[in-house]
Amino acid sequence: MKATSLTSTDVLISMYGVRDVHTFQYVKAGSMYLSRELTRALVRLVDGREGGHGESFDAITPQGQWEFTLSHNAKNKAGDAHDRDRSPGHCVQILGRPKPGWISAEDFLELHGLPGFLLLDVIDEVVANFRAQRQERLPV
Repeated sequence: MKATSLTSTDVLISMYGVRDVHTFQYVKAGSMYLSRELTRALVRLVDGREGGHGESFDAITPQGQWEFTLSHNAKNKAGDAHDRDRSPGHCVQILGRPKPGWISAEDFLELHGLPGFLLLDVIDEVVANFRAQRQERLPV
C-alpha cells in the first residue's frame, strides 16, 4: 500500500484504535452541529440573517456583522486574530467565558435588546430538535 493512499483517519485508527477515532468523529460532528444550530437560532432571535455565499461574516443583524465560535478553544490563534481584526467587538463566543476581545452570547442578546437568560431557552430548543431528529432516524 502506498502512503499516499492512506487517509488521516487510517493513521489515527492505527494510533488510537477504531473505537476512539469513531468517538472523536461523533463528538466533532456533534460540536459542529451545535455551533451551527446555536448560531442560527441566536441570529433568528434578534431578527438577523446568516452570512451568505461570498460574505465573510457568520451573521448580519441590525447591530452589525458578527463572527461566532462555540467555545474558547474552537479557533486557533491566527483565525482568532483574523476575526478580531476584521470585526472588532463583533465576535461572539456562544459557550464558556469569552476570550479577550470576544463577547458572550448573553451579551450579544442584550446588545439586541433581549435578556441574556434567553440563551438557556435557545440551547434547550437546539438540544430538543437534535434529539427529535435522532429519534426519527432510529430503526423501529
